[in-house]
Amino acid sequence: MFFELNKKDYGIIVVVLAFCISITILLYYFVFNAKNSNTIKKKGTNEYVSKYITNDKQASIYLGRYYYLLNNNTSEAYKLLDKESLNRFYDENIFKEYINTINISNSKVLKLNYYSKNNYVYYDVIDTNNNNFVFKTKGVMDYTVIIK
Repeated sequence: MFFELNKKDYGIIVVVLAFCISITILLYYFVFNAKNSNTIKKKGTNEYVSKYITNDKQASIYLGRYYYLLNNNTSEAYKLLDKESLNRFYDENIFKEYINTINISNSKVLKLNYYSKNNYVYYDVIDTNNNNFVFKTKGVMDYTVIIK
């Protein structure tokens, strides 16, 4: 069985091939974008934290971020204080004076105690310079700080 193709048949084949290639390109585009749409972009001091992170590492992240704010933006650090610490540092200037008296350079987590209480997770951190900070967290980046 031998058959011949005429010019009309070649045109149909070209149209079908162009359609198949277009569909393949569109599918690849949508599948590739679906995979990459779940990426998280870093914004400011926010960062993506894996749900598999250890409590020790999470405490180090809180401590490092808070030290960064103490060094670079004491107003933001003051805003993160919990009510308990606001009773002690009732004025931002008193807080700044206190920050100038403590050593926060080259500090790392020395001791860590974490526990849950009243829908909060507490990270009680003592650093290598014997500073004591308690991070009262309700979410990964939703926390307040208690300075002891």
